Amino acid sequence: MCHKQVFGKTTLAIHAAHRLAGHYRDAQLFIDLHGHTSGQAPTSPAVALDTLLRALGVAADRIPHEPDARAALWRAELAGRSILVVLDNAADAAQVRPLLPGSPGTLLLITSRRRLVGLDAVHTLSLDVLPEATAAALFSGIVADDRPAAEADAVRDVIALCGHLPLAIRIAAARLRTRPAWTVAHLADRLRQAGRPLAELSAGDRNVAAAFALSYRHLDAAQQRMFRLLGLNPGPDIDVPAAAALAAVAPGEAERLLESLVDDHLLQQPATGRFRFHDLVRQHAQATALAGEPEPARTAALRRLVGFHLHTGHRGSRLLDQQHPPIDVGEPPPGCVPAPLPDDTAAMTWFDRNHQCVLAARQAAEDAGWDTWVWQLAWTLDNFHYRRGYLQANITSWLAGLAAAERLGDVAVQARAHRRLGLVYGPFGLPAEALPHLNRSLALAGEIGDTLGQAGVHFVLALHWTNEKDDERALEHAISAQELYGVLEDGKWEARAFSLIGACLSRLGRHAEARSHAESGLARCRERGDVYGQADALDSLAAIARETGHHGEALEQSRRALSLWRHLDNTYRQAATLAAMGDANQALGHPDQALGAWYQAIGLYRAGNLHPAADEIEKRAANLSRTTETRAPAAGSGDPAARTGA
Repeated sequence: MCHKQVFGKTTLAIHAAHRLAGHYRDAQLFIDLHGHTSGQAPTSPAVALDTLLRALGVAADRIPHEPDARAALWRAELAGRSILVVLDNAADAAQVRPLLPGSPGTLLLITSRRRLVGLDAVHTLSLDVLPEATAAALFSGIVADDRPAAEADAVRDVIALCGHLPLAIRIAAARLRTRPAWTVAHLADRLRQAGRPLAELSAGDRNVAAAFALSYRHLDAAQQRMFRLLGLNPGPDIDVPAAAALAAVAPGEAERLLESLVDDHLLQQPATGRFRFHDLVRQHAQATALAGEPEPARTAALRRLVGFHLHTGHRGSRLLDQQHPPIDVGEPPPGCVPAPLPDDTAAMTWFDRNHQCVLAARQAAEDAGWDTWVWQLAWTLDNFHYRRGYLQANITSWLAGLAAAERLGDVAVQARAHRRLGLVYGPFGLPAEALPHLNRSLALAGEIGDTLGQAGVHFVLALHWTNEKDDERALEHAISAQELYGVLEDGKWEARAFSLIGACLSRLGRHAEARSHAESGLARCRERGDVYGQADALDSLAAIARETGHHGEALEQSRRALSLWRHLDNTYRQAATLAAMGDANQALGHPDQALGAWYQAIGLYRAGNLHPAADEIEKRAANLSRTTETRAPAAGSGDPAARTGA
């Protein structure tokens, strides 16, 4: 039997068969089962058995008509013989099962676009995309001229745009080969154009989109619908609860459908419970959704998905910090069930895994004109962004939220957005951007009589002027915040304001008053179970001790604060506390511990893209290293507790 030129899995199977042929002396057979051949129905098991039996030399008049009898004869012919059989392009397990041998001695190599999970006693190998070197060699070999060697960077671009898929790379290379006037860079530019990659990846009877379409047609109606709707997902991947909301099905049904798409190699599973498309398959799913899903159904599905991230994220944000006044996000859209988050640890885990998905949901809401959801998603992300130090992402979210609030004419939300932007711009190293937002927030809160909002702005203004080294102004705003919180009888935030006043007084040299305020703030926060406020107060007490020359006490207070920040999983504040611990250890003459704490702080700041803060600490570390014989440890090496004394 002959076979046409093949790609990927078939090439590998044939290559393996040639390598193994010497071990199977009696026969080597190949049959294309046409399980995924455009325009051709899959070969029935009865027809395949007829073909295979004839290839073994069985006379036509000996081959029974009944399928079960043919399968029995096939097993009998294989018994006691050493034979290798390639069953290429299988449709499913049902097509292959009658072709399985009944005794040892025969090796079957089966290829399929699906995972044939219904077959027993088989070893399954799922082929990944090609590594870059192999992909480049395949591309260059097909082009067969000097252009790939002269444009190595453009070759890498083409391979990436083809998603490292063998078929896509072969087609792209074939197009370049037949167009000698093109450069590799020109081909890459054509592939980059929006909506063009799948259209470009077609040559003769080879067509990437057609291959995907054929796999899609083999799905049942529920699988096809899930595939189409996944094409609407704006995020990089998706988990089971989000997919259930997207399709308005139960989580168990969503998982079944997702896993079945993995089995059909239309979906990847990079980690347990998370699913994503290959880039080219995503484009095909998007096109299929536009062609096959009515616009009202597409809109409803996207609203369910965005609503899922909003409502789940809102629950999570409330768990991360219950001191902030909540917002009313209403009820989830019909068919959307938010994920259960039992505690703040579960909330942080959910945000860590779904951060990019929630950002994408906010962008999707902005693109769709759902302005209320835009600012609500900015609020939803705020606590997580602050804990992780994702300040740039927070700025982007709140700028979008501010624009949405202005379109809505919602002054209260505008005041909130300006306040949050003022809070974030300072630590991000842009104090000149922060102050106008804070002044505008204070003015808007005054216009609408929002006393709580005014208190919040004064609190942030105190932080702003602290960063600007104007401690008199910082103290004025801290006192204003404390007085307004007192009027509102908001004991939790008044307690935090007392700690802030203490920090301001300390920098002004009024250490006795400073300690009294900070200790009062700590006690009040403990009474109310405010862990965040306790950690903040301990940081203030550490600063007071450091400024009064009590570096041992400063180190101990910082250790206590660090323990609480770690309990809260707040990496942003951990970094600042570790930096303070480094300062205290340096003053105590412990250079190893100082460098250890500083390098941990640098790592956390870098992880949050807070490079100015990291650069400042690196200068301290470099200066200390130059003045001692201590070798600076690598970031993240060794036992952090041993290096920092934490």
